[in-house]
Amino acid sequence: MVACGVEVAVASDDAALLDSLLLQLSPPFSPGPELAPSARQQLELRRADGGIVLRRDRRTVARCDRQDHLLGALERELERLVSRESAELLFVHAGVVAWNDGALVLPGRSGSGKSTLVAALVRAGATYYSDEFAVLDDDARVHPYPRPLALRTPGGVERMRVELLGGTIGERPLPVRLVVLARHRHGAPFRPERLPPGRAVLGLLRHTVTARKRPERALEILSRLCGQALGWAGDRGEADDVAPLLLERLRALGADQPPGASSIMLE
Repeated sequence: MVACGVEVAVASDDAALLDSLLLQLSPPFSPGPELAPSARQQLELRRADGGIVLRRDRRTVARCDRQDHLLGALERELERLVSRESAELLFVHAGVVAWNDGALVLPGRSGSGKSTLVAALVRAGATYYSDEFAVLDDDARVHPYPRPLALRTPGGVERMRVELLGGTIGERPLPVRLVVLARHRHGAPFRPERLPPGRAVLGLLRHTVTARKRPERALEILSRLCGQALGWAGDRGEADDVAPLLLERLRALGADQPPGASSIMLE
């Protein structure tokens, strides 16, 4: 399979199991148009001791006794490989939605609430791009990475297709117009402040997968992004209250954003 310019071969001693898993993979690993591969990786699935072992480079990545757990482990490992090895695209941990031909990027670590805010934005009418990565090309345009949303519930993390929220998935790369990193604080009013471009780049680098492996390329792309995007810093209250305010600002930026007026908020 090829995803985001990375080719991954998956071998197994159980052909039926492998075929079943590959059919169940979520986007962007399910079949579809893709970049020509620039890197090749290999994974192995082997039955052992009543379970199934997932291996990479002769190292055990996961050991599972249920197929649904194995599918989750395989998707997580594919995600790690693709985000680290893609030579064509830069991966930043962030949620992404689109509105009025521009993208809103929400950088943040896993568990920071970005998926909850992305879901609220989709319910408010935004187009879904990702709840995990902002995938950027050399022109700093963001591409769809449309895996199902990972929403936290009292019973754990639940995967949800965006269509169940009444949303649609983006189909083309877009320029980034607004970058927002807002810490959730119960009851906090949303009064963001702007920060200068130099701190914008540093803030994005903190969430960039290959910032240490390919720092020059990361800096080049993120600096370009910061020349076209506005950024806000500040605490936020509940996602459903903040979402309409973000979309209204994104709508306005489609018309009045001057070049080079970029900033981002930092934690």
